[in-house]
Order: sequence, then C-alpha cells, then structure tokens
Amino acid sequence: MIAFSLISIFMCSAVLGGMRIWHSAKQIRASETRASCSVTDASTTTEPAKIWLFLPMLNEYDAAAESIRYFAKIAQAAPREINVRIIVVTTAKEQISGYKSTNVIARETIVEVNNVAGRDLVFHEHYPNQVGWKPHQLNWAIRRMIERDCPDDWKRVLIAVYDVDARPNEMTLTALMAFMSANRPWPEVVQQLSTYFPTSGRVARFTIWGAMGALWQTRFTLAIERTMIERSGRSSPRCLLWSIANGFFIRLDTWKRIGFFTEKFQTEDIELGYRLSAAGVPIELLNPPLETGNPCDFITDVKQKSRWFSGLFDYLRYPGSCGFGSPLSRLFLAFQGLLRGVLWISSGPVLAVSILAPFLFGISSVTLLLSISAYLLPVVLMYITMLALADFASSERTKSALVRPSVALAIPFLAPLYAVNYCFGPFLYLAKFVFSRTRYPRERWTNA
Repeated sequence: MIAFSLISIFMCSAVLGGMRIWHSAKQIRASETRASCSVTDASTTTEPAKIWLFLPMLNEYDAAAESIRYFAKIAQAAPREINVRIIVVTTAKEQISGYKSTNVIARETIVEVNNVAGRDLVFHEHYPNQVGWKPHQLNWAIRRMIERDCPDDWKRVLIAVYDVDARPNEMTLTALMAFMSANRPWPEVVQQLSTYFPTSGRVARFTIWGAMGALWQTRFTLAIERTMIERSGRSSPRCLLWSIANGFFIRLDTWKRIGFFTEKFQTEDIELGYRLSAAGVPIELLNPPLETGNPCDFITDVKQKSRWFSGLFDYLRYPGSCGFGSPLSRLFLAFQGLLRGVLWISSGPVLAVSILAPFLFGISSVTLLLSISAYLLPVVLMYITMLALADFASSERTKSALVRPSVALAIPFLAPLYAVNYCFGPFLYLAKFVFSRTRYPRERWTNA
C-alpha cells in the first residue's frame, strides 16, 4: 500500500511539476516579449519615484567590484523618471586576513563608477558594529538614507535588496515601474524570482555538479516558488507567503509598518514572508527573473542549504515574535512552514530508499516500478527545466551554463544523486543543533 502510494506521488509530482515549470516559463516568455512596450509605458505614465537599491556585503573580495559596476549599469538603464540610488553596505564584522577588505574595494570602485557616470550614482554605507548580520546592515543603512534624503512621500520610495552575485536583466527597473504604474495604489511588496547558474565564491564557475544544483534550484523557482506566490493572494484560509531577500522590493512605508527586517533570526527573508502573511500584505511577482549564483561544489552547497533550512526550523518561534494576526492564524501559518520543512528533509531519504527498493526489499514488479518512478522524477523535472530555460530570451548566464550537451548527458546519472543530496543541508543543521546545543551554530555568515 505504501509502495503504491509513493509510486502515485512520484508520477503525479513529475507531471504536475513539469506542467508548472512550463506554465511559469510561458509567463516569463510572454513578459519578455512585452519588454519593449514596458519602456514606453514606464516613460510616459510613471510618476516620479525613488528606488534605494541595497547591496549588503561581507567578505566579498572577489565579487564586490564587478557587482557594483553591473548594478551601476542597471541604474543608468532605468527610465529618467526614476531616481535610482545604489547603496553598497559593508560591515565592520569582516575579518581581514591578507586581502584588501570589501570596504576598501567598495570605496575605490564607487569612486571609479561615479566618475564614469558623471554623477553620484552609487553610495557607500559602512555598518560600524562587529555584531549582527544582513538585516542589521539593511536596517541601519535604510535609516541612514531616510536621514539623508528626508523623503516626503514614503509610499513613493521602494527599498530594493539584491545579493552580490545577483544579475537582474537590464530592463528590470523599467519593467518594475511599468508594473507599478499599472497597479494603483502601488503594490506594497514585489518579488523577482531567480534562475540559477553555478558559482564558486560568488564568481561564475562551471562544474557538472554545480549545473545539477543550479537546475534543481531553478526547478524549485519555476515549479514551486512562483506557484506559492501566485496562489497566496486568492487563497483562503491564508497561504504562507515565501519571500526572498534577493530581487526583493518593499515600499518604505510598509517596511516601517511591519517592523523593519527582523534582527532576531538569521534568515530574515523567510521570517518576513511569515510576517507579511500574518499582516495580510500580498507579494506580487515581477518578470523577467534575475540570475543568481548557486554553489558549484558539494560542501558549500550543503552549508548554504543548511542555513536556508534554519529559517524553516524557526517557524517554531515565529508566532511568539509576530505582532500581526490572531494567535490561531499565526499558528496555522507556522504549521504550513513546518510542514514544508518536514517535506524537504524527508524527500531525500524517501527518494533514496525508493530508488534502491529492489536491492533493499527484493526484486518484484512493485519494487521495480517504485524504483523507476522515483528515479525518473528528478530526471524528468531537470530535463523540462533545461528545455524551458533554452526558450528564454533573457537569463543568458544561466542558459550558457546549463543548456549544454554535457549537462544533458549527465542528468540521467547525477539528477537523482543531487535530489537526494539536497537534504544533506537540513540534516547538517539538525545535527549541529542537537550536538552543539546552540541556536545558531558558529559559522561564517554570508548573504547567500
């Protein structure tokens, strides 16, 4: 009975997942064909607006300069009606050991970029405390910008947050303002989701294993993240929102109303999604997607997923720290988050046992069918994701890294291994939590 249930789950997941990936890809392709129209719409209908685009950095020696130059080009490509300011936020937490610090690299690159632009396009804020992480940097820098700019209408100011290795399309800000102009009043929160390419230390680097990770993570974006955000606005009872502090836009007045970015939890974006859900603030999707790095090596990838899982583990504590919604609704939202964590951490062992079923429980028609269906699930989803990416007009970095014959040939061998490996990070986090008896294991923080 269990075997037949698992077979049904694997087959339905492959079919439904493939349909969702293709549906998301179709929407993205449609948004790309409307890009030229967005230029006209944004330049003629958008009221004057400000965008504060924040790039928090820690130990980004190799990627800082390239990232600042790239985002300066993005700001220069924005419609003239938008006042874009890029704010690079470094921190005194950084430990310098034989390298030029990110703080120094940022200062030098900002002078260079502003000289080329002929105006103050990029600004620098250095968080002075050695204690804290990404949300501390963001909240501190936003308050500094409020003191500097003294905005009259906080509803006309958008806070944007990107990671150092993020590469949004050059038309992103134009598409954003066209979208905002078409929706009055302005949406409070807008999310730009990611396609992924393999990186090492924030710098693009191709490996076959990294390509598997990037494909699997892109599959999650297209099949799951987009669906969760699209359905959240019309679901009842309320669906738990999923926010990502990369390609994330929030109105300045909403940032203040919901209580800023949390400084209690390391995964501030997951907690923010929970708080927005409790407060009844919807998240709107922005196309086209941005491109973001995914670790290309096994160890870094596992550490990243371990940190991400800590945010799902913290759903145990979110209801007690949230001041929005009724106690019952907060508990229901936390239950949804914990269920997602359980599904994540259990999917790997279930998939591994199912693939090995003929060896573990003997060869029979049932165990063979179970093994084949479990094996085909990640293989089919990765192939569909690759085909969907190949038809994108944007995402050039992702396509050049993932749409390759070598990757296509490796999928039948490595896709099931990576799908099982995807659960190693959550297990690492639980092991550290149990054996270290500390809430957050001591490990170097990054904005990944």
